[in-house]
Amino acid sequence: MDKRSWPWKKKSADKQAAAEKVAASASESSTAASDMGAAQVDKAKQDNNKKPKYVQISMESYTHLTELEDQVKSYEEQVQTLEDEVKELNEKLSEANGEMTNKENLVKQHAKVAEEAVSGWEKAEAEAAALKNHLESVTLLKLTAEDRAAHLDGALKECMRQIRT
Repeated sequence: MDKRSWPWKKKSADKQAAAEKVAASASESSTAASDMGAAQVDKAKQDNNKKPKYVQISMESYTHLTELEDQVKSYEEQVQTLEDEVKELNEKLSEANGEMTNKENLVKQHAKVAEEAVSGWEKAEAEAAALKNHLESVTLLKLTAEDRAAHLDGALKECMRQIRT
């Protein structure tokens, strides 16, 4: 039956063998071709980069794209303006933070001075109270000494009168 089959009709085993042969020869030739092809592709890319590419568009599309470019420029300007404002605000914030730190330091210094003044005042009050107590005791001693002196003076006068009589 094999001999009677059509000459252009191949058997399935013959098809597999032929496919393997084609694949092997294709892989051998593809490695050599790929090296040459890669160089050609790189050269083609360089040529494409050198050649300007132009596409024809309608006038409406061109005006629309121009308007979009203008919008992009205005947005970029707005972004730049906002960035400048942010920089200014950051500078003001750092300046205000510095002032606040200085004022906090002044407040701490004033609180320390006030605390020292209060402690000095309390110390002066305590010293004044001690001096007042000392004055009272000295005054009492003086009064008792005066009473005693008056008593002794009276006794001396009595003794002098008795001696005269």
